[in-house]
Amino acid sequence: MIAALDPFRADAAIEASHFSSLSLIHADVVKLSDEDLAWMAPGEQPEAVAAAWLKTGPALVIVTQGAAGATAYFGGRTLRQPAAAAARIA
Repeated sequence: MIAALDPFRADAAIEASHFSSLSLIHADVVKLSDEDLAWMAPGEQPEAVAAAWLKTGPALVIVTQGAAGATAYFGGRTLRQPAAAAARIA
């Protein structure tokens, strides 16, 4: 079984500062937006936050960046994936 965590700041029932201590140790995968990451770790670089989180439990941290794509951090590696072009529907 894989445990995935997708924190969303708009429905945060707990303080952002409690997020890592309460949730990360149980997650295999963490996926969040760059906006949520900025809320959870203000002023921190995504690479530094991902590296710290990877030490606490998850094997994979994915940060989505809207139209810029997404970045995955795992096993000391970083993989950046541009967003796919979307067709405009009228």
